[in-house]
Amino acid sequence: MNQDEQLKTKLGGRTIHVYNFGLFSAGFPEFLAMAKNAELLKPDMIIVNYVSAAIGVCNQCNDSADTPLKDKERSLYSGEIPIDIDGQGKDVGYLKISCETLPIDLSNDTCSHSYNLVLPPDLAANPDKVRAIKRTIVKRYLRGKLVSSLYPYCWDLVRGKMPSVNELRHPEWFGNGHKSWTLTEPQMVQQAVDNLRAIRDLFPGKVLLATLHPTFDDLTGKPSEKLTGLIQAAVPDIPFKLMREYLPQGRPAEEMHAWYCLPNDGHMNDTGGELYARAMERVVDDALPQ
Repeated sequence: MNQDEQLKTKLGGRTIHVYNFGLFSAGFPEFLAMAKNAELLKPDMIIVNYVSAAIGVCNQCNDSADTPLKDKERSLYSGEIPIDIDGQGKDVGYLKISCETLPIDLSNDTCSHSYNLVLPPDLAANPDKVRAIKRTIVKRYLRGKLVSSLYPYCWDLVRGKMPSVNELRHPEWFGNGHKSWTLTEPQMVQQAVDNLRAIRDLFPGKVLLATLHPTFDDLTGKPSEKLTGLIQAAVPDIPFKLMREYLPQGRPAEEMHAWYCLPNDGHMNDTGGELYARAMERVVDDALPQ
């Protein structure tokens, strides 16, 4: 966007800064929490970018605190493992991880509960170094775990099944004995509406957009946009954009499939991300005051 002279002129020559507050497994309550963190940046525009599945996310609905799962979570040891790819302490990332027993290390077979890779900005901005650090993690993590560990990954792969941490590690924690409930569709809509209104109130006079990020199924089948329509009707002062309409149209399914990390993950890959970024640039441009 900073290379778009027409856009820069519209902004009076100012430089554009984009801050990504994306968070995995987030729903609209988490969007509000992230918006409160973003207040410190005094943004001119706020974009709530979501997939349809996020509308139904209710992290506070699942597993009351007295469940076996929560008890197990409290007993885990959490920490971070430095990943040094240059051997000189200059290019270091940190893998946050949880383990059943100490030490906190990838050689510990019980450290398979959660992962969160944290990279400093200069390292995260270098694709070659990011790939190197991920290769290092995979190599260290898989050493000794393919066949002989308590949770051998290769046997699932041989059977054509992608390994899942939730299935490999104590499935009784995840599938039985804990209370959970899900939101009804009216509750989903109301939750989204309440949090969007709260975000709007945090930034009076600023541009607020809600953008629906399409999944591969949205592009190739019947888009899951019903709930978005109901939310939009309840907050007519917040512009909603169906981002599938801004992506290249009429493309074959095989080409669109190559925009995503399928079959392993439903998020867009670098190819899709490039297309989505350019689509978002058009949306941002259109939303700016003329």
